Formats: sequence, C-alpha cells, structure tokens
Amino acid sequence: MKTLTEQEILEGKILVVDDMPADLMLLEEILATAGYVNVRGTSDGREAVDLYREFRPDLMLLDINMPYTSGYEIMEQIKEIEHTRSLPILVLTAMTDHESRLRALGAGARDFLTKPFDMIEARMRIRSLVEVRLLYKHLTDSYEESDRLLHNILPAHVVQDLKVLGSHTPTRYEDVSVLFTDFEGFTAVAADMPPQQLIQELQVSFTYFDTIIQRRNLQRLKTIGDAYMCAGGMPEDSATHALDCVLAALDMRRFMEGRLAEKSAAHHDYWNIRIGVHTGPLVAGVIGKERFAYDVWGDTVNLASRLESNSEGGRINVSDATRKRIEEFVEITPRGGIPVKHRGVVEMFFVDGLKPEYSMDETGARPNMAFLTRYQELMSSSGT
Repeated sequence: MKTLTEQEILEGKILVVDDMPADLMLLEEILATAGYVNVRGTSDGREAVDLYREFRPDLMLLDINMPYTSGYEIMEQIKEIEHTRSLPILVLTAMTDHESRLRALGAGARDFLTKPFDMIEARMRIRSLVEVRLLYKHLTDSYEESDRLLHNILPAHVVQDLKVLGSHTPTRYEDVSVLFTDFEGFTAVAADMPPQQLIQELQVSFTYFDTIIQRRNLQRLKTIGDAYMCAGGMPEDSATHALDCVLAALDMRRFMEGRLAEKSAAHHDYWNIRIGVHTGPLVAGVIGKERFAYDVWGDTVNLASRLESNSEGGRINVSDATRKRIEEFVEITPRGGIPVKHRGVVEMFFVDGLKPEYSMDETGARPNMAFLTRYQELMSSSGT
C-alpha cells in the first residue's frame, strides 16, 4: 500500500468556508503554520460550490450555520459533483447536540471540528482527513489505470467476467470470420532499420488497423511480430461478419498502399501487406493468471493463418466459406486449389475490390450508398 510523504500531504488542497472572518483567518493561520501550501478560503457561502468545482479540494472545512446558504445545502450540492459515498468535508460548528451532528453526517460530512478551535486537535483532524483523501485518490487512479489497461488487452465482456467472477469461461462460437495480416518483405527491410524506427512503423500501422476494426465492429485479438489478427462475429453474433472483415481488409490494403507509395517516393524500401480471411467455428478464452491473454483456437484460426501466408503482397486471400458470404458485393478472382500443410488442397480466392455497383469509385475500395442500403437490409433481416 502506498505511503504518502510529508510533502505530498502538505500539498493537499484545502478549501475553507466560514462566514466569520475571525474564524476564517484563524483556520488559514493554523493551516499555514502546519505547512499546507494549497489553501483557499471564502466567507461567503454562496461562493462555496463554485469554488469547490473550480478548486476541487482534497478537504473542505465548512461552517454549518451561515447566512444565505447553509452548510447542509452546500453539501447537498457538492454531492452532485463528487459522486462518492462521503464528501471530503470537515464540518465547523459550535453545535454539539446529537441531532445536528446526525444531520451533518447524513448530508455527507466526514468529521467535525468544534468551535472554539483547539489548534492541536484541528491540525490532527485536518491532517488525518487529507491523508485519507489522498490515499483514496491514489487507489482510485490506480484502479482506473488498471481497468484501462485491461480493456486495452481484453474484450469488454471478458474484463467484466474477470472483475465480477474472477475468471472467464471459454466460449465456442459457431460462426466467426478471422482475419490475419502480415507484411511481405518485412524481415529484409527491418534488418536495416533502427529499432526505434521499426517499432514506430509498426505502431503507425497497427494503430490505424485498430481504428479500422473499431469502425467495422470487429474484435482485435492480438499482434505477433509483424502479424495482426482480428475477428468478426464474436462476442456478438453478426450476419455481416465476413463482409466486415473484407471491408476492413480493403481499408488496410488502401492504407498500406499509401504508406508504400510515400516510402517509395522517398527512395526507402518498405513492405507490402498480405491478408487472409476464413469463416467457421472456433473457441475463445483467456489464458494466464498473472498476465492475461485473450486467444482463439481451432481449425478456423489455423486456416485463416494459412490463407494469409498463401496470399501475395497487396492481395486479400479468402476461403470458399468466406467467398460464399461476400460474393454478392465483391469482385473475386478464383485461384483454384492450393496445397496447404495438414489440410490438403484448399480452394482460394482473391478479393479484388467492391463490385462497380457497390463502389464509390473505380478503386473498388469505398462502399457507396447502394452498398450501405443493402448492408443495412442484411443487418435488419438478422435482427442485429
């Protein structure tokens, strides 16, 4: 557990609200003498909420009995800003009756400081609450960072299972499309490239691929070296997952063609993309206890990988199972049967681009309104 340094505690932000100028000055003096460096104060309760919103203090010293706006009303308004179980508020009051204190606790107060103030008691209570508040913020920030990192490496439904159940049950999906990419010529070009530049180039490409698959409702699975893997139809069923993968492949190819043209114009060697897509069943789940990884297994995954490795630079290679799902929309070049290790001969097809009636231009890479209308019909007919 984190231990705060003296400097961290004294840098905690404190807001003092008391309509009695003498009490306000005394509290500010107590805080200054104790070494607190981020202190603001006001004697007008009407300014308290705006100051709180602007300053976002780690502790608020709040007088209960003030004209115009009472401390109770201020706490109720701050609840809408803070969104925590209890507010970081130390109530200043001359009242000692049980009913008044219960009301303050109900409004969200954390503790009380009784007037007239005892300087030693005031310092101790203030320090304790500031320290607790800063530790709470640290834990919250750490939790949010961990949660963000988990969502970066695992699908949302898996993160939810791990948080609620502590585990994730492997799932079999009967109808999924898997897309693999890698870079043709990568090894030769990378051998002469500085490590930092190499990582930067991969980062540029894979970050853009992430953007593409988010737009196409695909699930990012992993990267291995220069290979990128994603899937459609999981965890949510989809009537268009094969088409979504091919649309993503067209987007990726267009992007890499642009990168290759830029590098060639500058007389730099660069790599080209190879893509493979196959449709079928698979099993997905989480492996690891200390370092989680979401992965997929099955013949569908293996064949998608083989389709990629049997593709060519700048080409999208699909199986017959995928072809049947997309042939209404795309121009296809049959390749015939190609021998595949452990699978025998496999029928393969190159996707050249969208058909002219579905393409925005002659490149066959961008869907037009006719495509989007038909695509929506497919989604509606399946209930997605």
